[in-house]
Amino acid sequence: MKIKWYGHACFRIEGDGIAIVTDPYTPEVAGLDPVDEPADVVIMSSATDKFHSEASIVPGNPEILNALEIAGRGPVEVNGVVFEALPTMESRKYKESPDENAFGLLMSLNMLIETPAGFDYTGADCSSWMRDTGFRETYVEHLVGPDSMVVGIK
Repeated sequence: MKIKWYGHACFRIEGDGIAIVTDPYTPEVAGLDPVDEPADVVIMSSATDKFHSEASIVPGNPEILNALEIAGRGPVEVNGVVFEALPTMESRKYKESPDENAFGLLMSLNMLIETPAGFDYTGADCSSWMRDTGFRETYVEHLVGPDSMVVGIK
């Protein structure tokens, strides 16, 4: 599996003959370069947020999925990959409806895409697996809020 982070919540996940882009942003609004690799599927955690819904920047002719619609109707299969979104809330104080929650839905979806049971792994787990596959150096980098990423150098 190959994962590339473009910025914000936009990742390109490639493996087993399929490429998926999550939450493509509007480059001019986000201040980031556009996605430059094609995808088979684009999954957006919101269809109305310029930081999560600019599918037109993704090269190719991807099938476009909206996580909010998937959460309402059930799992969707595309090219052998099952996408399932769970209604969750970022904060009861600020987000009264799961339909308004972009981050929670995408996180739930990502966990279900990446793992059979949707389980979240630690930075230490990921670092260990990366070293097992030949990365000579790994470390966990804290991002903003609850997010972090594992960086590996081959």
